[in-house]
Amino acid sequence: MNRFLGWVARLGQLRKQAIPPHLLLLILCMSGFTWGLGNYLESRQSGGQPQALTQLQLLEQGAQQSYVQINGTVLADGQVTGEGHTVYLPLLEDASKVITYVRLPEGGELPKAGVTYQLSGLVSFVNADLEKQLPKDQSGLRFNRNQYVNYGERPADPRWAVAAMLVSLLCSWPLLVTWFSHYLVFQAVALPEGDKPAKKLGKIWASARFFRGKKEKQRFLEAPASLVHKEGEWVLEVEGDWQARFEEAQNVKAGTLFLGSQERPALRFDALEKTRGKRQLFVLTFANEAERLLAYQTISNAGTP
Repeated sequence: MNRFLGWVARLGQLRKQAIPPHLLLLILCMSGFTWGLGNYLESRQSGGQPQALTQLQLLEQGAQQSYVQINGTVLADGQVTGEGHTVYLPLLEDASKVITYVRLPEGGELPKAGVTYQLSGLVSFVNADLEKQLPKDQSGLRFNRNQYVNYGERPADPRWAVAAMLVSLLCSWPLLVTWFSHYLVFQAVALPEGDKPAKKLGKIWASARFFRGKKEKQRFLEAPASLVHKEGEWVLEVEGDWQARFEEAQNVKAGTLFLGSQERPALRFDALEKTRGKRQLFVLTFANEAERLLAYQTISNAGTP
């Protein structure tokens, strides 16, 4: 599981894009969940049957559900061309002199003018572009300029709606886990007994919040860093004069950091960062276990690597 989360966390290294990948994927997942929930509730409310309405009721009162059924006669004039190859046909209800437009899908067969039909579909609100093309009330006729009916469309099967919600939740879980952990997928392990530490530290990588001066701060993920002990405190520095300083590392744990295909020996600990005076989490990774052991011993005992 940690390997899988490591691949998800790998997206965190792209977080400087205009829209962070985690945020974009979460929006897509929540959109899928919202779609599934809306269709499930609609299906439960309608029981799979459209709400029968007169066009006057639809115009003046609206519909209690989005799946409706209306009656009317197709007019020969007044067709409106929509996006793509869709067509909006005017449907006249003789009794109330109300006209509601019905949207036909691309490739749909056009109903015959002058014939009275009973049509069902999902109600949608008229957008600004379509409203400009719809006629205004005239000659005793009232035009529904607020809503139109998507002929033939119906709520999704509730089973598909539930499936969409479950898939959205399952996809959201690893995104949320890695996001709230700042893309750090760490698995603690026991240090092998009898291993000898390295003689000196080689290259290390750091994941933490770093500071530059009094005002600037930035979180780095697996950034090449240097670690030195001077004037009674540890100084962790990355390129660009970004630093994090602390005196004592606490809750030091050895383990492995997963990030994409990378699995590096790591140390995780928390410490009081001296620049801002707030406690924060640090994760350091190393080229091999011997260097991790050396860092573990020196940080825990406040020695100099």
